[in-house]
Amino acid sequence: MARRCRHGRRGQRHGCHRAGSAGAGINPGDKVVTVANTVTATVSAITARGARPFYTEIDPATMLLDVTALETMLTTLRDPKIKAVVPVHLYARRWTCHG
Repeated sequence: MARRCRHGRRGQRHGCHRAGSAGAGINPGDKVVTVANTVTATVSAITARGARPFYTEIDPATMLLDVTALETMLTTLRDPKIKAVVPVHLYARRWTCHG
């Protein structure tokens, strides 16, 4: 049986991603940071809002978003178009924000 996401939908992760990005105030032309090895639904939800995915490095030990690389990227770029970060839980591992 498919699990329900927090929006009450079953088996519709893309729909949940889209609803989440709408609630986050993502607009056309914005950039959303995620990892390149994410699932297709993540990038589809970003582009469905008219935003552009912007990729950051992965941690080679976990294969998830690298916090240090993310912090470096955000402080170096200081791009006002970056509106959100979408860390993705993959490979039965939960991403945690530890730097």
